[in-house]
Amino acid sequence: MDRNELVNEAERALWDAFATGGLVDLGSGDPAAAGFDPDTWGADRTVRAQLIARLLLGVRDVERGYIAKVRLAGALVTGDLDLNGGDTAYELHLDRCWLDRAPDLADAFTKGVAFTGCRLPGLTAHGLQTSGPAHLTGSRVEGELDLNGARIAGQLSMAGTRLVNPGADALNGWNLVVDQDLICNEGFTADGTVALSGAHIGGMLLLMGAELRRPGDYALNAQNLAVDRDMLCQDGFRAEGTIELSGAKVGGRFSLIGAVLVNPDGYALNAQNLVVERDVYFNNGFDASGTIDLSGARVGGQLSMLDATLSRPGGQALNAQNLSVGESLLAYRGFTATGAIDLYGSRVDGQISLVGATLNNPGGRALHAQSITVGQAFYAYDGFTASGLVDLSGAKIGGTLSLAGAKLDNPGADALAAENLHVDMDMTCHGGFTATGGVNLYGATVTGQLSLAGAKLANPGGLALNGRNLTVGRILQCSYGFSAEGTVSLANATLSGATFAGATFTVPDGGASTTHLTLDCESLSTGWLTLPDAVPGVTDLRQGTIGRLCVPAGALLNPMRLSGLTYTDLDPDPDPPVHLRLGWLRRDPDGYHPQPYEQLAAYYRTNGHDRQARIILLGKRRTQRRYSSGPLSLAGLLRRIPGLLIDALAGYGYVPARAFACLLTAIAVGTFVFRPTGATQPTDDLNVNALLLAIDAIIPTSPFGLVGAAGLSGAAYLAAMVLQGFGFALSIAVLPALTRTLARADK
Repeated sequence: MDRNELVNEAERALWDAFATGGLVDLGSGDPAAAGFDPDTWGADRTVRAQLIARLLLGVRDVERGYIAKVRLAGALVTGDLDLNGGDTAYELHLDRCWLDRAPDLADAFTKGVAFTGCRLPGLTAHGLQTSGPAHLTGSRVEGELDLNGARIAGQLSMAGTRLVNPGADALNGWNLVVDQDLICNEGFTADGTVALSGAHIGGMLLLMGAELRRPGDYALNAQNLAVDRDMLCQDGFRAEGTIELSGAKVGGRFSLIGAVLVNPDGYALNAQNLVVERDVYFNNGFDASGTIDLSGARVGGQLSMLDATLSRPGGQALNAQNLSVGESLLAYRGFTATGAIDLYGSRVDGQISLVGATLNNPGGRALHAQSITVGQAFYAYDGFTASGLVDLSGAKIGGTLSLAGAKLDNPGADALAAENLHVDMDMTCHGGFTATGGVNLYGATVTGQLSLAGAKLANPGGLALNGRNLTVGRILQCSYGFSAEGTVSLANATLSGATFAGATFTVPDGGASTTHLTLDCESLSTGWLTLPDAVPGVTDLRQGTIGRLCVPAGALLNPMRLSGLTYTDLDPDPDPPVHLRLGWLRRDPDGYHPQPYEQLAAYYRTNGHDRQARIILLGKRRTQRRYSSGPLSLAGLLRRIPGLLIDALAGYGYVPARAFACLLTAIAVGTFVFRPTGATQPTDDLNVNALLLAIDAIIPTSPFGLVGAAGLSGAAYLAAMVLQGFGFALSIAVLPALTRTLARADK
């Protein structure tokens, strides 16, 4: 081809300008605009694509001292622009051109390519290699833009470009390599998939303000993408369809600030095993309809979701199982999720903050955080609400776990499941904390304080608080307005101390106040325990080991199971009347057990209150008699007679003064009965003889022999036999009392 073969002035102008790199501008117009009609451009603005290809492939000589290139604007380019496999040292710049056929740059080697403001029916450039940048800015491509395996030595800019290929790949950038930035911002849109799987971007990937559309399929398919610096999908970025980033690597930040992702029936963002060396941002109005999947991802900095909205009703709004975050995970300041937040097995080296967040997944897990590891604190306070289960089972929190003021709602099941939770500092569920559903702390360990002060727990018919096998290094606070509807269980728990002072308990509708288990402290071990003023229902303290037990006078009137309970001190001080505590023991719904009486008596005796100790032990024997005699019957009554007799004579040996009073009374009666009624010698001591005879009759075995020598008969003989029987009974009652008095070992 030579200049003589050119068909119009436009081609001749381009031929002439090529050698010096001059611009040939054939007129105004915007072929990239919607509705543009190329027929408005006449033949004088038509340039054959064949000419452009020949120039780039060296058809004419260049002038020394100039940089030759093709620079054409405002042209209608017709025919095939075929550089397939070609090698050109010249740049191609087409500005505001209409191309009627897709250029073919496949496997070509070129210095640089630029299509600005152009309209193309597609572009085939797989395997293309450039030694400089490539620009496709402000253009409209109606067909596939094929850059599969291409390598761009500089930056690749598609700012403001619109790619249109619905139902297929709008951009095929599989295994694309861009040494610098890939720019798809300033109004970049794609109707069809943007495919960057296996691509490597040496600089930043910029998608600010971009719109990607392929509903129900991949809007961006970038599996195993590698971006050496930042990946920014913010400032109005919108995607309809899945953003696929599984296995991708980002060397800087990954930002979706203010982005909108729409794929309600599937993944809005699939970033499984994503690696981001710095921060990830889903902030400031980020909105995702569909699942955000970060399972197995690794974030070197913080993961921030401030003011984000995630929605996948009935499914996973966020799947971040086995996520690793080098700093903090922040999802507060208006964060809202409809669907499950799944953090199972994740590790966050900093803190997790869900302050003020709203999680909605009724009937399912609102927050699934089993087996997570948090290096610092976990905050979910100040307006945090969850409809559905909050599951922290097996979690390890390196700082404070705060749920102060949180509202958890999962009726009929656990609202908070934290079995085997481990918290290195305090756990706070106070300040207006409410849970509709159970709070399950089975087997949990809190090294510091566990505060439920003022908390409102409601799980009628179930466990309002399950603290079985709970360990708390400091105080368990269930005071200052704490209320529970349902059972509170601390069975087998180990605590430094616990208080329910000021707490209120409600027996569920249909529950009996004398049989419903309200407070279960069976086998509890604690340095001290303060019970509330009243506990409707039953309190179970069996087998408990308590240092200081405070049972207010009002609580003594409530039924408590006490078998096996031990304590070293009993409050309040001063002690309430002993009969109140005796009644407390007798109200045990399990019936008679000797150990609670012996424990209370030991407490009194240790504190020097022997009289109160004897009263308690007497009460023990009387209660034992009542239970051991069985139901009221003649046989039962006969079984009770010996006990009643011993009780009447000496209070089972615990009222020795009564026994001695009975003895003196019997001696006086005997003396009166045995007094002489006839004349006697003046030297006879009538009173002494009658007294000695009465004493001899009362003492078993008549040690003085006076009864036998007196030759008694009739009423006197009968009186002597009665006194002797009384003496046997009295000795049985008195000897235990004498033994206890001498041995100082009352039990």
